Amino acid sequence: MLCPSCGSEIATGAQFCSRCGARVDSAAAAPGYAAPPQYAAYPQYPYPPYVAPPRVRTHLPILGVLWIVYIVLHTFGCLIGLMWMRVMMRVVPQVILHQPGVDAQAAVMAQQIIPHMFAVMLPISMAICALCLAFYGVVCYGLMARKTWGRILAIIAAIFALLNLPFGTAIGIYTLWVLAPEASKHEYDALVRQS
Repeated sequence: MLCPSCGSEIATGAQFCSRCGARVDSAAAAPGYAAPPQYAAYPQYPYPPYVAPPRVRTHLPILGVLWIVYIVLHTFGCLIGLMWMRVMMRVVPQVILHQPGVDAQAAVMAQQIIPHMFAVMLPISMAICALCLAFYGVVCYGLMARKTWGRILAIIAAIFALLNLPFGTAIGIYTLWVLAPEASKHEYDALVRQS
């Protein structure tokens, strides 16, 4: 008699197979009866680990465009600030002079000191704006051209941009989220090698 489960020889009258331990039905184990084929269970494969999509490759073009937009907005902000300073250079002395009861010392300050102060601050402000715009332009070029120094410079620029509410803060947080992690460093380096 053959075991219907494993096909090994079973002693006559045995109720269980000595090899696999399956219950033996005397009618099923009769000679000439072919046991139905036994299919093995599907193997249990472990789930593959979750692999995050490539952060830098996905977000780097968006980041480059956002830095260009930030440069444009920063340029408009600088121009408006410089125009405001030029207007204040002329308006503040006139406001002081037309106040009732202005003494001679205030009149001298309004006519000489305040215009000179604005005249000194205006070129300094222009130079600071030009340096900021040049720095952000280099950052944008470094990211778009995938230069080796682009990531570090973008992180530094993002830290400075955090202080410029609200758009600078948003682009600073987004830049740090994309480029600051250690995995982003390796991915950015791989992109630099590919380009």
